[in-house]
Amino acid sequence: MAVTLPTGPKSDTYTKIVNKINASLPTILADNNLSASGAVGLFEFIEPNGFFISIDDGKNPAGVTAFKTKIAFTYDANLNFTKVGVFDLDYTVERYKTVFGTNPYTKSTRIRIQNPLYKGKLFEVVPVSAPVSSTPTTTTSTPVTGDVTFAQIKAAYDKNKLLDVIKLSEEYMTKNPNDAEMLKLRYRSYYIVGKYDESLVEVKKIETLQ
Repeated sequence: MAVTLPTGPKSDTYTKIVNKINASLPTILADNNLSASGAVGLFEFIEPNGFFISIDDGKNPAGVTAFKTKIAFTYDANLNFTKVGVFDLDYTVERYKTVFGTNPYTKSTRIRIQNPLYKGKLFEVVPVSAPVSSTPTTTTSTPVTGDVTFAQIKAAYDKNKLLDVIKLSEEYMTKNPNDAEMLKLRYRSYYIVGKYDESLVEVKKIETLQ
């Protein structure tokens, strides 16, 4: 999927950051004790001077499309980077845990850019577009008829019909409120469409079950 940088006054800055990160990736990986085969798949820019890089180590379990590691930086006018946080994906709960620093951007709007050099597979199931406020490919949901099954909802998720996932799962959860696999689909769907507060609610439900 081709993703272009947004136009506007910051587009040149974003391009320079992408190029600088790609050029210094071996050092970044070594400094953070990450696999040398790691690849940056996603940039998330936060105004006025922050961004995340998302790193794929190529070892995700089947069905897990989130990046293994995220690193948060701030930058100055000369594009000097300061690392402010490192976050590692816990596959058990599929939630990021803090390895270093803090995340000052929990509720910040993000402009997401796929790294043009990324050749991994994590975008094949769930494409990412920029800006984050944009909606998934399917913007309308289908009517709910009859009993909703997990298989129906999983099929909608696999087709990136995230609004269908959210709507159908509401019906499904009335009879299956403690289905952890369903909660995972809900939190991922909310997160991808930019509803971070709703996503966090589902994550807390998963933690409670465990």
